[in-house]
Amino acid sequence: MSDVSSDQKNLAMLAHLLGIVGGFIPGLVIWMMNKDKPEGAFAANEGKEALNFQITLLIGWVAAIALSFILIGFLLYPVLLLGNIIFCIIAAMKAKEGQGRRGLSLSGRAAPGRLTRNIMRAVRIVQRSVRIARYAEAIVVSA
Repeated sequence: MSDVSSDQKNLAMLAHLLGIVGGFIPGLVIWMMNKDKPEGAFAANEGKEALNFQITLLIGWVAAIALSFILIGFLLYPVLLLGNIIFCIIAAMKAKEGQGRRGLSLSGRAAPGRLTRNIMRAVRIVQRSVRIARYAEAIVVSA
């Protein structure tokens, strides 16, 4: 049995569930509300995990949209949508039980250095995708 209060468990659960419809905003708000409170460490940590997952998902959406120009990204839309729903529900259930979900997001720990690397990696993927789309367009136009 964990020593986390039910209010903290509920906030942690909401950080994950509201991410389905609110993106990264609910995780950010819950993390910001609890990050300096010693009694809010669980909710702050789960808010940070939810925020990290939603930012990673946002990077996935940007890459999928960029890849849509060459008709590949459309295949990623249902994967991203269902992945978001499934992972958020699993994380919310674990948070309600008082268990942390570190690593569920497939993006690792929420650290500024890792977040910056993820963003830079996404930028490089989008740049490559744009180059591929331009190359494909040049082939089609010349044919």
